[in-house]
Amino acid sequence: MSLIFTILPNIFTKNTVYVFVSLLFFVVYLYYSKKIIKNLNQKAPNWKLFFLFTQRLITFLLLLLLITINLENYNIKINEFLSSNLIPSKKYQLTPYIILLIIIILIVTRAITMAMRSIFLNRIKHEKNIDYGNFNIYKLVNYVIWILAVFIVLELIGVQLTIVLAGSAALLVGVGIGMQQIFNDSISGFFLLFERSLKINDVVEIDGIVGRVQDIGIRTSRIVTYDNIEMIVPNSKLVSATVINWSSNDHKTRFFLKVGVAYGSDVALVKKILIEVAGAHSLILKNPSPIVLFSDFGDSSLNFELGFWTKKTFEHKIILSDLRFAIDKKFREHGITIPFPQRDVHIIQNK
Repeated sequence: MSLIFTILPNIFTKNTVYVFVSLLFFVVYLYYSKKIIKNLNQKAPNWKLFFLFTQRLITFLLLLLLITINLENYNIKINEFLSSNLIPSKKYQLTPYIILLIIIILIVTRAITMAMRSIFLNRIKHEKNIDYGNFNIYKLVNYVIWILAVFIVLELIGVQLTIVLAGSAALLVGVGIGMQQIFNDSISGFFLLFERSLKINDVVEIDGIVGRVQDIGIRTSRIVTYDNIEMIVPNSKLVSATVINWSSNDHKTRFFLKVGVAYGSDVALVKKILIEVAGAHSLILKNPSPIVLFSDFGDSSLNFELGFWTKKTFEHKIILSDLRFAIDKKFREHGITIPFPQRDVHIIQNK
């Protein structure tokens, strides 16, 4: 190595070699780290985002370390540079070191929240009866962690939160009046997360629209309907309005299918056919068993109701459709007719 420095002193100096070796080491690291991340993603796909974020964090720290080492070789004093105040103020400090520390805090915070999410998604994959209400706890912890991170960042800069809040009290009142609805939605979001009256994957009915809860945020919640249409619902509406939660008490829900047959039909045979059709459907529970109610003597038909239980609440329309097809087929095979409404019209002529 000394021979090289003697022959080419103007091209290959010691510091230049350090830079070259650092770059070569960094390139090799990038190559192998991508291969390692690819293998990890195949073994644990639910942790994909966390692995990627961790790899980027290590890359950032390694790059920072290599830059620091090479600057020291060029007699650039890193300590003096990092401790230089960028703001001409005695109360507040914003040095390159603090900026670097803030970046690291935010990166670590992001890594922690992503790890928590990956753990939750991993539990969903391996557990059949996962309690989606735990996702509310994850979101609350997520918000608390970010709030703590912001407080730490402000303290590093030198901002005293008590003084800021006291001095901006009047301003906050004015802002609160102007953003009353937003605050209302946000407070309602915290109530939903704490009370857990609604959970991820619950099937709910609001304003006559049925959908599945996809996400509960601080200000709004996302509900996806049967037609895969996403509704953005303010949380205040979910708290103040009447919301029917089909998944609140139990995973199973009972539905009724109404059907009418012509007068003179064998009602015992009708009951038998309805029970057999319901029992043959794969999505209908055997326990509790389906029931048939003779609900009424209608104007043109004998009215029955077929009640059944299912855990596939969101697919109940498909189940009802399958039952109607099967009932129509069975009725035709047994000669049972479904009447249409009839009216007798009497014409009176004046003599």
